[in-house]
Amino acid sequence: MLSGPLPACAITVLIPHFACERFLGAAVRSILNQTFRDLLVVVLDDGSDASGVRAALEECWHDSRVVVFRSGENVGPYRLKNAVLPLVQSRWI
Repeated sequence: MLSGPLPACAITVLIPHFACERFLGAAVRSILNQTFRDLLVVVLDDGSDASGVRAALEECWHDSRVVVFRSGENVGPYRLKNAVLPLVQSRWI
Protein backbone atom coordinates (compact mmCIF):
# COMPACT_ATOMS: atom_id res chain seq x y z
CA MET A 1 0.00 0.00 0.00
CA LEU A 2 1.12 3.54 -0.66
CA SER A 3 1.54 5.83 2.30
CA GLY A 4 3.11 8.96 0.87
CA PRO A 5 3.53 10.91 -2.34
CA LEU A 6 4.64 9.08 -5.43
CA PRO A 7 8.02 9.95 -6.97
CA ALA A 8 7.98 13.14 -9.02
CA CYS A 9 8.09 12.66 -12.79
CA ALA A 10 6.63 14.22 -15.93
CA ILE A 11 4.00 11.52 -16.59
CA THR A 12 2.25 9.03 -14.33
CA VAL A 13 0.48 6.10 -15.99
CA LEU A 14 -2.22 4.39 -13.90
CA ILE A 15 -3.05 0.78 -14.79
CA PRO A 16 -6.04 -0.50 -12.81
CA HIS A 17 -6.63 -4.22 -13.09
CA PHE A 18 -8.45 -7.14 -11.52
CA ALA A 19 -7.35 -10.65 -12.47
CA CYS A 20 -5.66 -9.48 -15.68
CA GLU A 21 -2.27 -10.98 -14.90
CA ARG A 22 -2.17 -12.57 -18.34
CA PHE A 23 -1.82 -9.13 -19.96
CA LEU A 24 -0.34 -7.07 -17.12
CA GLY A 25 3.35 -7.72 -17.74
CA ALA A 26 3.09 -6.90 -21.44
CA ALA A 27 1.16 -3.70 -20.71
CA VAL A 28 3.73 -2.47 -18.19
CA ARG A 29 6.69 -3.41 -20.41
CA SER A 30 5.07 -1.59 -23.32
CA ILE A 31 4.95 1.62 -21.30
CA LEU A 32 8.48 1.21 -19.93
CA ASN A 33 9.85 0.66 -23.44
CA GLN A 34 8.69 4.07 -24.67
CA THR A 35 11.41 6.50 -25.75
CA PHE A 36 10.21 9.03 -23.16
CA ARG A 37 11.80 7.90 -19.89
CA ASP A 38 10.57 10.41 -17.26
CA LEU A 39 7.50 8.45 -16.28
CA LEU A 40 6.05 6.35 -13.50
CA VAL A 41 3.82 3.30 -13.95
CA VAL A 42 1.41 2.71 -11.07
CA VAL A 43 -0.25 -0.70 -11.18
CA LEU A 44 -3.53 -0.53 -9.26
CA ASP A 45 -4.28 -4.10 -8.23
CA ASP A 46 -7.94 -4.46 -7.27
CA GLY A 47 -7.65 -7.46 -4.97
CA SER A 48 -6.17 -9.99 -7.40
CA ASP A 49 -4.06 -12.96 -6.37
CA ALA A 50 -0.76 -11.48 -5.11
CA SER A 51 1.40 -14.30 -6.45
CA GLY A 52 -0.09 -13.92 -9.93
CA VAL A 53 0.61 -10.19 -9.97
CA ARG A 54 4.15 -10.76 -8.73
CA ALA A 55 4.79 -13.35 -11.47
CA ALA A 56 3.28 -11.10 -14.16
CA LEU A 57 5.55 -8.22 -13.17
CA GLU A 58 8.66 -10.30 -12.50
CA GLU A 59 10.65 -8.63 -15.30
CA CYS A 60 9.64 -5.16 -14.07
CA TRP A 61 10.32 -5.39 -10.30
CA HIS A 62 13.84 -4.03 -10.66
CA ASP A 63 12.63 -0.88 -12.45
CA SER A 64 12.18 2.03 -10.02
CA ARG A 65 9.55 3.50 -12.37
CA VAL A 66 7.07 0.75 -11.41
CA VAL A 67 4.95 1.06 -8.27
CA VAL A 68 2.25 -1.43 -7.24
CA PHE A 69 -0.75 -0.30 -5.19
CA ARG A 70 -2.68 -3.29 -3.84
CA SER A 71 -6.21 -3.21 -2.52
CA GLY A 72 -7.10 -5.91 0.00
CA GLU A 73 -10.48 -6.35 -1.63
CA ASN A 74 -12.12 -5.73 -4.99
CA VAL A 75 -13.40 -2.13 -4.84
CA GLY A 76 -13.45 -1.13 -8.51
CA PRO A 77 -11.08 0.92 -10.65
CA TYR A 78 -12.58 4.31 -9.84
CA ARG A 79 -12.09 3.96 -6.09
CA LEU A 80 -8.52 2.82 -6.64
CA LYS A 81 -7.74 5.73 -8.96
CA ASN A 82 -9.31 8.20 -6.56
CA ALA A 83 -7.20 6.83 -3.70
CA VAL A 84 -3.97 7.29 -5.69
CA LEU A 85 -4.63 10.61 -7.46
CA PRO A 86 -3.80 12.80 -4.42
CA LEU A 87 -0.37 11.11 -4.25
CA VAL A 88 0.57 11.83 -7.88
CA GLN A 89 3.17 14.55 -8.39
CA SER A 90 3.15 14.61 -12.19
CA ARG A 91 1.73 17.26 -14.44
CA TRP A 92 0.25 14.59 -16.73
CA ILE A 93 -1.67 11.45 -15.78
